[in-house]
Amino acid sequence: YLNKKGYNWVEEEVYRTAVNSEAPVLEISSFDEVFFTSPSTVDAFIQLYGKLPLDKTLCPIGPVTEKHLSTVLALHSREVIRLD
Repeated sequence: YLNKKGYNWVEEEVYRTAVNSEAPVLEISSFDEVFFTSPSTVDAFIQLYGKLPLDKTLCPIGPVTEKHLSTVLALHSREVIRLD
């Protein structure tokens, strides 16, 4: 679009979401609920813990996160989770 309009522009990555692999993995057996604030927190949780804790109440914040969590849960119910 910008090229067609004759604009000069530069692409620059200014934000990247990454899992903090140095963060301690918490023992969550005593948790009742797990809150997810973005789709990337759902993905990061799975990366750190291997799966979603289906014995907990999963609480997505916002419609985009809720949709992503629902999609991942639907995949999980078929035992196929791919994040790549």
